[in-house]
Amino acid sequence: MFVGARPETVEVTKFADSLTKFLQSEQRRPAQGLDGVIGCVSSNYVVYWEHWSGEEQSLQGVISELPKLATRVLLQAYATQAVDPSLTDHYAGLTSVENKSFNITWKG
Repeated sequence: MFVGARPETVEVTKFADSLTKFLQSEQRRPAQGLDGVIGCVSSNYVVYWEHWSGEEQSLQGVISELPKLATRVLLQAYATQAVDPSLTDHYAGLTSVENKSFNITWKG
């Protein structure tokens, strides 16, 4: 996983354009063994994650190119994580929201 910030000397449009080109290139020519990618780009940061069919194939990844486009905040190799089985439990949904609205704000 890579998390990077927009360098202060780079304009927002140039930052977004360079990352868009990076992601489009990955989409057009994925490396063998690359199962999936999640990329999220905003005006000030990028989050990028790759999933590989095997560790050996992951060495072909281009994630190491991202520090050329964004200031590295995090570059972390994968680590096996246990997933809480409740993640797949049935979700009943929200209740008592008819004719109401609400807003969720994430705070760090």
